[in-house]
Amino acid sequence: MRGADAGADPRVVSFAKFPSVLGRMIGMSPRLDIAARAILRGQPRDLRELRFTALAFKVAIGGPCPFAVAYAVDEDGVEQWLGVRRVTCSVELAYQELLSDLLLRGLHSRRSPLVDSGGFPGVARRLERALGSVVHTDAAGGQRRAGAQSAST
Repeated sequence: MRGADAGADPRVVSFAKFPSVLGRMIGMSPRLDIAARAILRGQPRDLRELRFTALAFKVAIGGPCPFAVAYAVDEDGVEQWLGVRRVTCSVELAYQELLSDLLLRGLHSRRSPLVDSGGFPGVARRLERALGSVVHTDAAGGQRRAGAQSAST
């Protein structure tokens, strides 16, 4: 016997499962949609030369399935869309996969960037280990400085 939602697309994820991310979502704008499609179908960009001052992980909604996106703001103040992953089971897992991909493509920082880890401590600790000294920001605009040595405390 089939349930009432048997015809529903199994790739669509209900955010009822992820109530903690509701404050960290962004709408799927036409500009983001174009960037996401280009990232998903194109060759991964080498990030070794990217000089960024801020890095953020967000959930983009609107469309058949939510996306986890990572973007940076470069030293000229221009947004650079770095990666996209479909959120299939866990937002934190999608962020971890994005971060792994970014690090494999050479993401590094020459100075302490402002980072928004989407509110996930595991992602924040991994950013600290990978990038060294970072300044964390949260949805409320609060900031705290952390470095690789503070990841164990």
